[in-house]
Parts: sequence; structure tokens; C-alpha cells
Amino acid sequence: MMTKGGIVRKRIFNALAWLLSLVLASSLQLLPLDSPSSFVPSAKAAGEKMLLLWDDVAFGPVPTGWTNVSNGAPYQDKFLRGDAIANVGQNGPASPHNHTSGTVAFVGSTTGVASKGNKADTTASVQNHNHATIDVFTMDSQAILPKRKDLILMECDAGIPATIPQNAIVLYDGTLGSDFVAYNDHADYFIRTAANAGNAQDDGTTHNHTNLTITSGGPDSGTAMANGGSGVTPATGTHTHTYTGTSPESSDDTPLHTEVILARATADPTTVPSGMIAMFDGDPNIDSSSWDTISESGEAFYQVYMEAQTSYQTGQGSATHTHTISTASGGASAFTADVQTGAPSVDLATAHTHTISGNFSTESNEPPYVNVVVAKKLDAFTPESQDWRWYDAEDTTDPANSNGTDTASGDSIANENTTNGSTRIIYNENNLKLRFRITETLNVAQDNVRFRLQYSTSSTFASAVEYVAETGAVAQLWQYYDGAGVDDATIGAARLSGSPSLGTHNESGTAASTFDFPASGNYEFEFTINNNSAPADTTFYFRAYDTVNDKAVPLGSGKTYPYLTTAASYDLEISTTPTTIEYGGDVSTDTVNVTWNIPNTEWGFWDKRGADGKYNVQVSSIAMQHDGSADNIPTSDQYWYSKIAELTGAFDSATTNMTGIESYTALSSTLNAYQDDNTSSTEGNGGFNPSPGSELRNLSLRTAGVYTGTLTLTIVSVP
Repeated sequence: MMTKGGIVRKRIFNALAWLLSLVLASSLQLLPLDSPSSFVPSAKAAGEKMLLLWDDVAFGPVPTGWTNVSNGAPYQDKFLRGDAIANVGQNGPASPHNHTSGTVAFVGSTTGVASKGNKADTTASVQNHNHATIDVFTMDSQAILPKRKDLILMECDAGIPATIPQNAIVLYDGTLGSDFVAYNDHADYFIRTAANAGNAQDDGTTHNHTNLTITSGGPDSGTAMANGGSGVTPATGTHTHTYTGTSPESSDDTPLHTEVILARATADPTTVPSGMIAMFDGDPNIDSSSWDTISESGEAFYQVYMEAQTSYQTGQGSATHTHTISTASGGASAFTADVQTGAPSVDLATAHTHTISGNFSTESNEPPYVNVVVAKKLDAFTPESQDWRWYDAEDTTDPANSNGTDTASGDSIANENTTNGSTRIIYNENNLKLRFRITETLNVAQDNVRFRLQYSTSSTFASAVEYVAETGAVAQLWQYYDGAGVDDATIGAARLSGSPSLGTHNESGTAASTFDFPASGNYEFEFTINNNSAPADTTFYFRAYDTVNDKAVPLGSGKTYPYLTTAASYDLEISTTPTTIEYGGDVSTDTVNVTWNIPNTEWGFWDKRGADGKYNVQVSSIAMQHDGSADNIPTSDQYWYSKIAELTGAFDSATTNMTGIESYTALSSTLNAYQDDNTSSTEGNGGFNPSPGSELRNLSLRTAGVYTGTLTLTIVSVP
């Protein structure tokens, strides 16, 4: 596993190499020293793409969003070979191979047959000699193809995805990810890509060459054909030998390779996990992040092939092979040697063979290949959603954990990890705060983190997933709000359990962030959002989205996504009223007036329409009729007050600039007990709980007895 700093250094090096190749491309072509003569440059226009394997025999056509690239050049009928980023797309070798003579020589001549004349003191014999030079060394060419089974190579149309399709086949070097199973159908076979999967062939691990012809040069030096006697100088002879046949079997011709584990994705789709190995047509860290390229020089997949196995093993196979020969040669070419001195001369004829011994030239074991970049997904920054809590106090820095209700003030809407008990507070255009605890689970840090909120009506986010929009958006149902706090600034105090450190206040999902999330961090974040005409009586779920790594933040163990339900309707509502008012008192000269104060827990009204409407809360006179006579308490003796100071906002609803009746006023006609003139877009919105007073006067003028009547409260919209 590479350190973060190591990744950065590698990226810089690769970027420089790529830039250099672009600069030089217009004037000359640079090839590495070991490049084959059949170099074919990559035709990729722009953007790196992931390459995975697919078995169409088992799983049908290549999935939507991916393209079969092994039904044509450069990938068709080629073995995949890992290589450096600079060499991606190159291929070779272009044709089958053969050998030169290497160390082959004709050695150890055998005793031949010599003719002998009557020359005095002369004995004819064949002398031992070798033939170190080879004049002719030819054979039929032979391709090297290791044991192989075809798979489709498919390319992601979108580049480098965060998820891959079900049944896609990837590489592993150890324990498989949770959404993968071993794919052993190709175990013990090299990976070759073709238009269709399934074709399997095994040519063994050695080979020979037919029509081998080896012809020696002359003897290493002039070879005497006779032992000289008195007064005789023996002649020297020049001759060759020729061998024809089939070459010996080669040494192991299995190419250099890494044994890898093939694994099949089982989820639909499957998130790319750390530890997964994939192939690419370029540097994956240009268009993605957290990939460790493992096919650069000195690494496990550098200039090696891939063989599917049930376990991982590097350093397998051989780069080259040879053929070792040790066999009898053909006889010598015909010649006649004369004893040169004395008269008469003696003709000598001889025949003999040699052992042909040595190794053919060493030649590459490489079958036809195409280079790909091989990279492993590193342990990445992995945040998880933990605890959460909703607040109505969007304009309060660090709101308190005091729960409001329909009849009581309080900053928070409900307990931690609990949705709103009252739906009225989630009214149209209301602004809310969400506190959200997020932890990092794989001990990997991430700089410049910005979490963006997403919402859906699906509790699993299986459908209709949208981003909370930027402030001022028109179309989205939820948008960010400019509440108390500065975007990307550190919050002042934590409110959630779990002892989190202080994260940031968020009023945007797209603005740049300077927040660096440390490895294994535990942080509390704050988001202010606005109900931008989301449908009434609907439950919405929210989750954090990691904008740096372009993926949703999953749930921690046993946790739930934040959710809430909007008000049943977006309207004006008298939510609660007292059922009975008991004034008490006596009709006597001692008690002139009686007063009744309505507790604020008994009466409530709501404006859930949004920011634009005005309204009046009206109170009508009471027809107070005597139970046993025609007497009544006239409206001129009925008085009312409804002071703003005694008006309590439900949750964090604001009474600013609302007006009421600040002193007792006769109920001789309908009164506007409370008025909202919409001076500010948020004033008068939400729920309120009044504590008004009512007074009956001049009771000494009334007939003794019980008086009853009806008090009518109405909330009406004002143009």
C-alpha cells in the first residue's frame, strides 16, 4: 500500500512523462529500448477509461454503458500485459519466432575409414577435430501461445466509474470484497481477449520447430588426413556436415506472468471497493482518485501477463526460452586427400560424424499482447453517517437541544435521530437546521471536504434522488438557506452525542471548502436548508454526499438517514381552542367585573402557506345569554385584549412586527386579535400560542344566574 505522499509523487512523474510525450509527438517518435518493432500507438482521444472483463457466454451481452473493445483492434485476440502508463496501447510481437545457432557446434569427431597405399612408412588415419562455425541454421517459425481461455474486454463509456455492473469480472490479489465471488471458470488459463468469451486452448508449455537444417562450416583448422612417415608431409582436408530434422523441445516457454484471482461482482450495481484491481487505458488518477498503479517499473504487473488462478502469486514464468541439442551429425562431405611428398602419392578417403551440441539462441516467450495499465483501488477516505437532529432555529448560532412543540417554544424539532412529531412545523418555505455527525472509518484523511445534501422520498435512495439546490433555486423542492453562521466556518459548539469534534456550517453544496477531514475523524456538521414548496404531507429523507470522491456517504451501523414529514396542508389554521371557558364570579354589588385569561397551551394558530401572505386572527363578540330569563350580558360590557408580549411562538416561530390588542377593548364588533402585515418574509410564519384576556363588566346590573355563550375565533387571509 502506498502512502498518500507516494501517490502524489507518482502522479507528478506520470503527468510530466505524458506532457513530454505530447510535446515530442509532432517531431519524432520515442520508443523505449525494449519496444517491439510492431509498436502501435494508442488511439484514445481523451479521458482515461476503466477496462474490465466480461463473459458473454455466461451473462449475455455487455451491459449498457460499457463497450466490447475486444472485437477489433487493438485488443482482439491479444493477451493482456501490464505496463507503464507511458507504454499503454503498444502491442507485439508481430509474428512467430525462430532461432539463430546460439552455441551450437559440431564436436567430437568419430573414427572414420581411411584408405592406405604402399608409400613406405606411411599410416593413413582420421584426426579428431571440431566444427565451431555454422554456415546454415534454418527452421520453420513457431508462435508461442500459452494455455488460454478467451474473455471479452469491455470499456466504461463514462470513463472511471464509482460503481460497476453486476457480473463484471475484476482482478484481486487477496481477500475479495463483500460484493464479489471468486470466478474460477478461467482458473489455470492465461487471460486473452476476444470478440466472444469461452474459447479455450492448451498448446503445452514447450514447443519445437520443424524442418530444422544445420550445416557446419569447415573444421576449426586444417586437419591432417594421415600420420606422416619418413620423408612424408600429410595433406590437410576441408569438409562440412549437414543435419536435418525436427528441433528438440524447448525449455519452458510460459511467459512472465502474475497469477491473479478473478472475481465477479454480485451487486447491481457494485460499488468499486478498496483492494479491487482493474485495468485502464491511461493513468486512472487523472480522472479519478485513490488508485495505485501497479504496472510501473519494479511493480507486480510491469511487463508481465496475467494468468487466472485461485491464489495470487508474482514472479511466475520466464522471459525467454531456448532449445538444447545433442545429437549425431550427418557424415562428412566427400573429399580425397593426397599424401603430397614422395613418389608415388597415396590417395586417402575418409568418412566420420560429430555430435551436434549446444543451445539455440534465447528468444522471447511473449505471445501477441496489448499493454494496459493495471491499478489497485486504495483504501480511500470513507465517511459514514451517524447521528442527526433537526432544528427550527435556523437563525440561531448553535441552537439549543430544547424541543419545541405545537404549543411551546424550543430550538429543536425532535430528539436526536427522531423525525418531527408535529408535521405543522415543516411548512412551506420554512427554514431548518440539520446537525449531522459523520465519521471516517478507514483511517484515511481527505483535504478540502465538502458534504452536499441529497434528498429523496425513498428511504433507501433507490429512486428520485436530488441534490439540495443552491440558494435561490426555482425548480428544486429543497434549497440551501443563508442562516446564522458563515459557510465553511467552524461551528461554535457540538450538540450531538458521540463526542464529535467541530465541523463546518454549510449553506452551499458546491462552494469550495478548506475543511480537512483527518483520518478516523469524528465531526459534527451543520446545514441550513429551506422547504422550497416541497409537496405537503410527504416524507423526505436526506443524506450527505462526498463531493471530493463523488459518492454518497453510507450509513454507519445501526443508523438511519435524517428524515422529516411536511405539513399535512400549507394553509392558515386554528390548531387548538379551549372547549370551555369558566369565568366564575358573582352577580352582586360586590363583584362588578370578572376576568378570564386563556392559557397559551389551549389556543394556537398557524400560517403554513409560506412567506408571501398576510393574515388576521379575528375574535367575535360573545352572545352571553341568561339561562332562565331574557337577560344577557351586552357586547358593550364584553372586553378583550391580546398582547404580543404574551404571544408564544411554537418551536422557533418569530412574533417580530406582529401586532395585537394591547389593552382591553370592547367586543362590540369583531376585533383583529392578532395581525401579520408581512413586514419580513419570515415574520408571522409558523405557529403561535396566545394568552389573551377577556373581561365582563357591570355584572351588578345583570340577573343572578348562569350565562353561556360562544366565542368565535377565525384566521383569515388578507390581500
